[in-house]
Formats: sequence, C-alpha cells, structure tokens
Amino acid sequence: MKNLTLNISILWCLFLFTALPVTAASYDWEKWRGDDNSSISKEKKWKSSGVNKKLWEIDLGLGYASVAVKDNHCFTMGWKNNNDTVYCIDSSKGSIVWKHSYASSKGGGYAGPRSTPVIDGDSLYTFGNDGHLHSLNLKSGKVNWMTNVSDHGAQNLQWRFSCPVLVQDDLVIVNAGKAGIAFDKKSGKKVWGTSGKGAYATAVPFLFKKKPALAIFGLKKIYAVETKSGKELWSYPWETSYDVNAADPIILGQTMFISSGYKRGGALLDFSSGKPKKVWENQNMCNHFSSSILLPKYKNVLVGCNGNTGKGNLAAIDLKTGKQLWSKKTGFVSIFYAGDRLICINEKGELTIGTATNKGFNATHTTKLVKSGKYWTMPILSNAKLYCRGSSGKLTCLDMK
Repeated sequence: MKNLTLNISILWCLFLFTALPVTAASYDWEKWRGDDNSSISKEKKWKSSGVNKKLWEIDLGLGYASVAVKDNHCFTMGWKNNNDTVYCIDSSKGSIVWKHSYASSKGGGYAGPRSTPVIDGDSLYTFGNDGHLHSLNLKSGKVNWMTNVSDHGAQNLQWRFSCPVLVQDDLVIVNAGKAGIAFDKKSGKKVWGTSGKGAYATAVPFLFKKKPALAIFGLKKIYAVETKSGKELWSYPWETSYDVNAADPIILGQTMFISSGYKRGGALLDFSSGKPKKVWENQNMCNHFSSSILLPKYKNVLVGCNGNTGKGNLAAIDLKTGKQLWSKKTGFVSIFYAGDRLICINEKGELTIGTATNKGFNATHTTKLVKSGKYWTMPILSNAKLYCRGSSGKLTCLDMK
C-alpha cells in the first residue's frame, strides 16, 4: 500500500512537470522593452492570423503610453478632463478594474502621457508629462507614494517628460535632470541626481568594468553613470535638432548603439577601453523615437525605423559596420519581436506581421486598425493578446490564439 501511494505521488508529480511547458509558452510583459530591454518576447504560443480577431477596445483618453501586463491585467495611462488617469484593465474583457486620476496639463501639441507604466512586484510605477512620479499598489491602485521630479530640480522638455521609468534593484530611475534622477522604490525618497534638463529615452542598464551602470541619453550627450550613486563614468557628445534624443541606446557586449532622427543618424561606440570610442557613424539608421531591435539568430543585424514621423521606413543595418542591409517602404513604424516574427504598426494604424532576416522583410499578415489619431506607440504581445494604442485614446486588444 505504501509503494502504491508512493507511485501515485510520483505519477502526479510527473503529470505536473510535463504540464508546465503548456502554460510556459505565454509571458507577462511587466517592463518597458521587457526584462532585457530588447523589445523581444519569448512568447511563442500565438498565431499571426489573430490580427483580424478583435477581442475588445476601450477609450483611454489622449496619450501615447503603451501597456504593462501581469496576471490577466494590463496597465496604461490616458488624459481626459484635465486629468491623467492610470488604468488597470481586465485583459480578457476590456473592463476597468481600477483607475487613479490626478490633475495634469494636456501636454502641448502632442497631448497626454507618453510614458508606459512599469510593474515591479506588487507595485506599479508611472511617470506623467508634468513630472508626476507615482508608486501605486498593483491590485488596488492605492498610492504608495508620489513625488514630482520638478521639485528635485528637473526642468521639463519641449515635448514634456516622456521616458518610462527603469526599476533597477531598489531604485526607480527616470531620465530627468542632467543625467538621470533615482528614487528609493519603497519610500520615493531621492537617492541621487542633479538639476537640469534630460531627454526622452529610458535609462538602459549594462555592465561597465563588470559593475552595474546605466546608459542615459541626455540632452546633448550620452552618459554612462554608476547605478548605485549616479556618478558619471563617461560621456560622449551627441547633439540633435530640437534636442530630441529619444530612442533607447542598444548595448551589445562592450559596444553601444545610439541613434536620433532629423537626419542625425546613428553611431556605434566601443567603451571597452574605459572611454567611448566611435567605431562608425552614418545616416543609415535615424531613429526618431522608435527604438531598434537586434534580430535573434542573426549576428549584428539591427532592424528599426529609419526616419522621422510622417516619413521613415523599416530598415536593417549591420551593427558591426553600419552598412545598410535593406530598406522597405512602410512609413514611420514602431516594432516588437516575438517568436520568430516582427510585429510592426505604422502611424496610420496599419498593423503588419512578418519575418525579418538579414536579407529583407516578408509580410505575412496585415490589418488596418480603427482610426485613432497617430499610432506612434510600440505594440505589445503578452499571453497571446496584442495591444495597440492610438494617440486619440483607443486601446485595441487582438486575440492572437
């Protein structure tokens, strides 16, 4: 009897073990550009044909915030009636679970919040265009703490505070002030940072001399700072028209790719010696604010949007040399990668899924979303649901099962 009980227990454990991979094919998406800052999801259990299967649609108000996803809930922001509102939405139904609103300006010609919420444990962190930085309880929306970066010497930008926050260890870091400001994620107390103007890109973590560091794309320079203290490790001058350094730096080994629009172009920096040295610089990849992606399975192939809004095309370069590999007429696009497919949405709301290689891009599925201003926001795939946001307020969720 004892052996029978033991055998049943073993069989039950084996059942659970073999069943795990079935659910492991889907993933939450808790952070801007994912856990490794790549815009590449490990999710494979989804079908491209789902671009024509709308699950739900909701009006959030004006803005450009994308979504963070956890436990069948998605989190985003919008602007209505002189308020920024943070939403928690049931991912299956599209119904609002909770919301938190606070007074905020419209934000100029491009209205509403630009920053995407970020999840860390049981907290949600949001950053408004007026500088409001919130920590909210993930389940209830209750405020854990709130501060405004303007109270810490940060000056707002022409197109307002925009970066999603980076949560790194015990710190919440925003691209504000000269080269970032960090706050304690539990208390909201400022840990480091200086006054001044930052830029629009999100801080990107990397290792410098085997120690944690951050790449922060500033107003006129790219900065490398020590994560713990904010101490400047090095900087490299990079000036762009209208001070729009908005695409996130991309780090591969001991090199860093930076890029800006307005025909400024891109460059590869090598920081292995302790100081950044330019490997190459050209105009083959001009990222206005849509960040590029390093293609999996293809060494040194970088895919991104080459050109500003209203123009631009999907293109690929060899990261090692800067040589353009191909270009496809798409208009300005924001991109995301999952499985072995590239998901693209242009500013008109034309959604395309296809395969990208070192030779070109082959579109396999396309659809046109409901008109909702400009589709400048990066689409997100999580748990077989694709989220697409238009600036006029429509958040569309497509069922990709």
